[in-house]
Amino acid sequence: MADLTGRPALTRVARYVAGGGSIASVGFLIHDLGRPERFLHMLRVFKPTSPLSVGTYILSPFSAAAGATAAVELLGWFPRLKRFGGIVAGLFGGPMATYTAVLLTNTAVPSWHDFHTKLPFVFAGSAMAAGEGCAWCSRRSRRRARRGRWRWPVRRSSWLWCTRWRTTRASSPSRTTRAGPGS
Repeated sequence: MADLTGRPALTRVARYVAGGGSIASVGFLIHDLGRPERFLHMLRVFKPTSPLSVGTYILSPFSAAAGATAAVELLGWFPRLKRFGGIVAGLFGGPMATYTAVLLTNTAVPSWHDFHTKLPFVFAGSAMAAGEGCAWCSRRSRRRARRGRWRWPVRRSSWLWCTRWRTTRASSPSRTTRAGPGS
């Protein structure tokens, strides 16, 4: 969005943060899988019923586009590729921000599973807040980012309030503050 609205300093910071974060995410996923060839095996078959498989297919194009865009921004080559890579990364940005919530709620633990309709929105709000926070990394973009500084606490507070007060009986033990017997 910053590129399409003509904010070059904010665009540069956003590209570096997205590129670095996405490449780190691929590295963390490969580390979690244990062996690098498992990541390649996950790319062979697409299983819509597996959140990890869908997440891999979201992470791969996002990290490729964001990483390439950050590299092109750093090196100063191919200015048209920067905008195209930013658009591709933007298309996969929303699913990238929320698929971890889908992974967490796809479980047999009732207190996690009960939030399967709400937790992706909490993760999306948190991702937007983190993106706005990263905009403060650039001096030139601070002034423009300051305009939106009231938005992220409102987003985060509203979604946390919704998830706290719309809880079910299964998640109520996680909110108690008294210690159990024997402690």
